[in-house]
Amino acid sequence: TLFAVSSPAASDEIDKLCNTAHNQLIKAFRGVLKGNISIKPVRVSGETACDYCPYHSICHFDTEFSGNKYSNIKKVSKEEFFQYVNKLDG
Repeated sequence: TLFAVSSPAASDEIDKLCNTAHNQLIKAFRGVLKGNISIKPVRVSGETACDYCPYHSICHFDTEFSGNKYSNIKKVSKEEFFQYVNKLDG
């Protein structure tokens, strides 16, 4: 997980998270429709999205290729996470 939960999220936080996720998905889909199919896998605590991806044989992501690098995501507190979520829909 990205952060350890010491207390569950409040109903309004869950609603905000769902709305933000929905908006980010729409943004990503629009990008794909415009031809943006760049490879941008993430890494959290040494684990990568590629470790579980069934499409590795198609995308051929390799950090040895110029421009290919992981987006490192650090673990954050619940409060930091929701601050970030609030910035996204600002």
